[in-house]
Amino acid sequence: MTQEIEVIGKVLEGDIESFRFLLERYERPVVRMIRNITFDKESCEDIAQDVFLTAYKKPASFDPARSRFSTWLFTIAKNKSINALKKKKPLSMSELPQKSCSHDPSEGMAQKEFFGKLDTALRALSFIRFRRRARRAAL
Repeated sequence: MTQEIEVIGKVLEGDIESFRFLLERYERPVVRMIRNITFDKESCEDIAQDVFLTAYKKPASFDPARSRFSTWLFTIAKNKSINALKKKKPLSMSELPQKSCSHDPSEGMAQKEFFGKLDTALRALSFIRFRRRARRAAL
């Protein structure tokens, strides 16, 4: 554990290569843990890469007084795995739309006919209003 704390200290100082030690030490256990959570062999390496990238970008969030490095790293892996599962979660029956969008040709024709009649009626209304205004103006 002291070696891991030293490596984190070096990473915080800007020594990029020292992070390789942590990567080599924890890569296989992290990938195995992610695979056990997600049951997805294809995406577990992508998630693991994201885990190590997060650990690399935020080494200051590791607090040796609160936990071991491995606990901190596996917590990141668990959270990333759960988030990946949530993204792939299938829709439940309550989340499905009530009515599918079926394009029945007869419905389309009926709708077109209805809107045609409505347009004709609206045009007639505006003509009637125009005639009434013209009569009032003449009086």
